[in-house]
Amino acid sequence: MVELTKVIVPPLRTVVDGVVVDIIEVLKISDNDYNVLCIARYKDVSSSPFFINASNTEEFKAKLKVEVSKLKLFYFLGGRELAEEVVRR
Repeated sequence: MVELTKVIVPPLRTVVDGVVVDIIEVLKISDNDYNVLCIARYKDVSSSPFFINASNTEEFKAKLKVEVSKLKLFYFLGGRELAEEVVRR
């Protein structure tokens, strides 16, 4: 069984490529393995909370940029309705 240790990080808000991202919590899974709980907001669309698994800050930033890009792409392709439908799943 995996033992989860909660890393105490106050909620943090940042902007990545024009998307507001709230980092809700960081869970330390092992020495070099973290799960970061995030919510992304772009224009009038807000995602459901989602986890990003990363072993370091650089990996987290790269994966977060991918998630932000997907949200923006869905918004540009289908507007608010498509973006909401996809990110709320």
